[in-house]
Amino acid sequence: MLVMESTALLLIGVIACFSINVSFDLPSANENIDNVVSLNIENANIGQIILPTMHGAILETNINRDDDGGIYAELIYNRAFQGSISLDGWSLFWQGSIAASTIVPLSSALPVQLRYALITNSTLTSDFRNSGFYGMNIQARNYTARFFYRPLSGAYVASGKLNIGFSNSSGQIIYGSKGDFEFNLISCFSPTYKNRPNGARIDIAQAFADLKPGYVRLPGGRRGTWTGYDTKGFGLIELLTFVVDIGATPVLAVYVEYSLDRKAVPPDQLQPYIDEVIKELDFLTASASNNRMGALRVRLDRSQPFDIKYVGIGNEDWIDPASSSYNHRWSAFYNALSQK
Repeated sequence: MLVMESTALLLIGVIACFSINVSFDLPSANENIDNVVSLNIENANIGQIILPTMHGAILETNINRDDDGGIYAELIYNRAFQGSISLDGWSLFWQGSIAASTIVPLSSALPVQLRYALITNSTLTSDFRNSGFYGMNIQARNYTARFFYRPLSGAYVASGKLNIGFSNSSGQIIYGSKGDFEFNLISCFSPTYKNRPNGARIDIAQAFADLKPGYVRLPGGRRGTWTGYDTKGFGLIELLTFVVDIGATPVLAVYVEYSLDRKAVPPDQLQPYIDEVIKELDFLTASASNNRMGALRVRLDRSQPFDIKYVGIGNEDWIDPASSSYNHRWSAFYNALSQK
């Protein structure tokens, strides 16, 4: 009989060690070969502990439409006509007309609005619709709709109310009432993860949370080669609130002035961009009582500072010309940020 005792067995991936006894009984000529090998686990000891921050996920908020139509719970596509003077995603139902207008804008940030006009002698109901992001998954639950509107000369609203609802056949939202109006920032939200205002879709957010990431790297950086329109509605506050809500540690990635299109700011001209990152960190972490960026965060309804322990300096530093200057960029940003 050959006996091997107290052998340590390392299970790669599980990272646990077991002390075991393995016995090999050599069978006799008449003995059944079954039950010859026995495995007895004497004790199980925890191996090396892996910190939660050793595994995580990345939220790439910089590709084409960013979070719009994805984790961001906004249902309306092209809600404020920000990308260009375009009514992409909007269509007229029955009679009347819709057009983009820049006359008397809602604000300098929202200079384009949708002008909706009925034919004067029309006897048919007319509305305008939004297609959503490749349609809308409408379910039996409460939705929150908000928008700005302005009656034009001669327009009126029956009973002082506009009619808002969902179409029965296609799942598209219908907005409208009789009269000629201008509309802007037309928004509709389904319920959000943990009921956060301007927050994340419950289904996608929960799937993300179920991964149990130890950290989440964000927010990417939308500069260089990526194209497409996005609202940036799911901003820094919303992103970091989501990361905190799923119990992960945020890793804030900052742009160090080189891009996928191989354009880069010379290393001796980095200071304005370093100052921009410092303002970003102040916005997220500073007290409102003695810092204007911290006060701005409070005005945007986030009174509690975020706990930012990690900052990722740059990304994809193997790309020329960054590969030849990253050491200098890293040092310049690190030396400035480590003083914070």
